[in-house]
Amino acid sequence: MAKGGTGIAGFTVQEITDDDRIWISKVLRDRWGEARIVSRGRVHDASQLPGFIAMNDGQPLGLLTYHLCENDCEIVTLDALAKRTGIGNALLDAIQRKGYEEGSRRLWLVTTNDNRGGPDLLGRTRISISGNSCRSCPRSPKAETIGY
Repeated sequence: MAKGGTGIAGFTVQEITDDDRIWISKVLRDRWGEARIVSRGRVHDASQLPGFIAMNDGQPLGLLTYHLCENDCEIVTLDALAKRTGIGNALLDAIQRKGYEEGSRRLWLVTTNDNRGGPDLLGRTRISISGNSCRSCPRSPKAETIGY
């Protein structure tokens, strides 16, 4: 379990359980428009993926879902419900450890050009940004209504 950051004392990070699925579905609908996430042409039902939840006294504070494929670990969603509190960093630390344990050689994610906080968060971690891409791919019908 990872210990929490500066703004919210005492939070922990734990792996997702089946008991968390209803909350996860709600967070994904509220923050992403739906649970279906498209990444590089692949459609994920993020509500059913493995992942991590940051918790404090039984209250969820953040969510990270991922997909393992061969030697790759893709972060599919990352949501810190309170910004600049260490939640995002703790979730990223948890997936880095998990990827290592599972033998992943690459940890990656796709972010959108309207995600102003993502590059900031990654810049404060050991994760480097290797490039970006603007190309056409299948999109969730809700994608246009959720962006900044």
